Amino acid sequence: FVYSSSYVPVNKDVSITVTNTLVTDVLAAILNRTNLKYSVSEGGLIVISRNKEVPITGTIKDALGGALPGASVRVKGTGIGTSTDINGKFSLNAPENAVLVVSYAGFQTKEISIGSQTSIDVVLVEDTKQLTDVVVTALGIKKERRALGYSVTQIGGETLTQARENNITNSLVGKVAGLDIAGTSGGAGAATNVTIRGVSSMGPSSQPLYVVNGIPMENSPVGYKSTIGIGNNGGQYDNAPDLGDAISNINPDDIESISVLKGAAASALYGNRAKAGVILITTKSGKGNSIEFSSNYVAEQVMDRTNWQYVYGQGVNGQKPTTQLAAASTGSSSWGAPLDGSNVIQFDGVSRPYSAQKDNIEDFYRTGGSWTNTLALNKSFTGGVIRLSASDLTNRSVVPNSGLNRQNFTLSSTFDPIKNLVIDARVNYILEQAKNRPMLSDGAGNANYNAAFLPTSINIATLQPGKKPDGNELSYNTGNPYATNPWFAAYEFMHNTKRERLLSSASAKYTFDNGLFLQARAGRDSYNDNYIAVTPSGTAYDADGGYT
Repeated sequence: FVYSSSYVPVNKDVSITVTNTLVTDVLAAILNRTNLKYSVSEGGLIVISRNKEVPITGTIKDALGGALPGASVRVKGTGIGTSTDINGKFSLNAPENAVLVVSYAGFQTKEISIGSQTSIDVVLVEDTKQLTDVVVTALGIKKERRALGYSVTQIGGETLTQARENNITNSLVGKVAGLDIAGTSGGAGAATNVTIRGVSSMGPSSQPLYVVNGIPMENSPVGYKSTIGIGNNGGQYDNAPDLGDAISNINPDDIESISVLKGAAASALYGNRAKAGVILITTKSGKGNSIEFSSNYVAEQVMDRTNWQYVYGQGVNGQKPTTQLAAASTGSSSWGAPLDGSNVIQFDGVSRPYSAQKDNIEDFYRTGGSWTNTLALNKSFTGGVIRLSASDLTNRSVVPNSGLNRQNFTLSSTFDPIKNLVIDARVNYILEQAKNRPMLSDGAGNANYNAAFLPTSINIATLQPGKKPDGNELSYNTGNPYATNPWFAAYEFMHNTKRERLLSSASAKYTFDNGLFLQARAGRDSYNDNYIAVTPSGTAYDADGGYT
């Protein structure tokens, strides 16, 4: 044997069991996955030497020409390997005539013989079967579903914009098994109640934890447990508008994917806050050099799901009102005489036909709509890629004199300053303005409640404009002053909100040559809410009015 101790590890023990095997075959087994080779001279000497290495560079892309950052590139039969940077580029030293094995989650693995090449460009083809089984885990890492010990469902961002909702959680309805989503009648920007696999707590909330780009997000409905009278604090008789939640602030056009983690094993990383499950949201990163623009309009109409009786009209005990006082005192009762079309006095002293009024819902609500425009710029450069997007949402609510405006500004950048180190930074700045959020719960100041519970013979148009010439409420139900005229509630009450929110996160990930990695992450979720509530003077249940 001839060798040099400078590159042959003579102090390393290697155990191998063979029987009736040629020495050359034993040497081949021992030297496998090393950078050594052997040769036999004419005189019978076995010479152990190093393989000659050549520097190999290249890029890994998909079929559309997009870079694949983090793709694995290794030399077949050895421990030599690396991963691509943010622009899909790689470099390594490989033995002559080696074979490279290139793999990436969701794509077919490919083997390339180097030959005499020193620069290689590889295009990987999507593996549709494998792609459906790749999900984002609690650590934000892509893994095959079969390698996980818990249940996770992933939804692609493109499905969230097909039937667009102002609150993205409403877009998950029917897409995830075990996920129960219930919206409120709080108008545009209202909160959504989400439960995973049923109620998980004896407390008032079983909402999951929302994690955006690895950072937990504060998502309690505004006003929940409030001690200063702002929003709906969960009391039995609390009557206040729904001031929304945090998840509704995120622009669907900026979302790459949403993963729903179910069970304790999936959410253990986030502790007690995740006892009800976790919804992971990953926003889009920069890709290539491109400009994206999307414009979307969604029209909204109220569905009348009521099923009232239209046999009897306003009144009680089978009797029609015979005086203005009697009509005004039975403004919520529909147990009068059978409807016959005769003229009957109403709350304002005017006699009108005693007929069924079946279109009150359609006559009160209007056709609403949401117009969303998003512009995104993608730019890649040596050692990094950046994405900047701006979005504007203008909503005209179905509730009269109500709506929502929201502006999102998002910056995401990924840098590869040195080999194996990737730095990711993301900032999402949100401005939201909501006009006259509708009241919920009881009838006081609640246009929705009172529009639905009018007597069957009262036309809602007769309640317009909602106030008298002196500015006081035009009350149609003196028997219950808390039954606010719906037009007065819509146009005279004020429940306006403004929100300024900043979501930011940064992470650094160093991947060692053996595939292990070290990652650090930090983030901040800060917001400022401004709420103005006005109960106008002249309100039937509060003549002096009020201001918050």
